[in-house]
Formats: sequence, structure tokens, C-alpha cells
Amino acid sequence: PLAIMALNVAGSVMLGAVSISAPQKTQLLLGTGFCGAFTTFSTYSVDAMRMLQSGNLVGGASYIVGTNLLCIGGAAAGLRLGAVRPLAAGKLRPLAEKKS
Repeated sequence: PLAIMALNVAGSVMLGAVSISAPQKTQLLLGTGFCGAFTTFSTYSVDAMRMLQSGNLVGGASYIVGTNLLCIGGAAAGLRLGAVRPLAAGKLRPLAEKKS
């Protein structure tokens, strides 16, 4: 289960970065295509259910909560990375515009 968790977190980081930094057509190709194929949500779901059904309630619940928290955190990190270094522009831009 840890390998699946790591893949899903890495995919979340990539998808977050691509969704904010790449042109729309590239987002579809990399986001839906590559990240969709790279992440393994169905395997995660089956692994979690097997853990719960085998009586490993703490392990299964920890896996579910941990994966979700890490993937959301990964997506947030990817969004921040994408805001700093857009793929399309090739130059740095600030994370947020400063208000005067």
C-alpha cells in the first residue's frame, strides 16, 4: 500500500502543477492522460477495502486518511509550484500579486 500511496501523492503534485501552469491543451494531455494513467485510485480503493475486510481496521483507516491528506497536500504543493514556475511562459512569476 505504501507504493500506491507514493504514486498517488506524486500524481497529485504533478496534476496540481500542470493544472495551474500549463496551457489548456497541455493540461488535458498531461492531466487527464499522463496523471490519470500514472495514479492508481482503483488499486488504492481495493487495497483499503482488503485491509478493512481482513480486520485491520486501524491500518485500513490510517491508509485511507493518510492517502487523502497526503494527496491533498501534494496537490496544494503542486499548485504552488505551478504558480511559481509556469511551463508555458518559461519565466518565474510571483505566487500572488501584491496589493498596494
